[in-house]
Amino acid sequence: MFQYCIELEANLASLGDNSALANARKLYDSAIDYYPQEREVWRNYYNLELKVRSWGAIDIFFFFCKMLALYFQC
Repeated sequence: MFQYCIELEANLASLGDNSALANARKLYDSAIDYYPQEREVWRNYYNLELKVRSWGAIDIFFFFCKMLALYFQC
């Protein structure tokens, strides 16, 4: 369910709809809350930020990925 909604919002965001970008981010955040170890969700979220060229968000996102990787290795 998440993936369908995320794809819809991401497609709208790629057309320049800023509210759709915010919605896609909220959906990804929710998906990550439910599936924190699902690599595909993280990868797709990262790719969305790359697609919209949100460099600041990518830096923060990368930091959280590293922190989660350390947490799940313990």
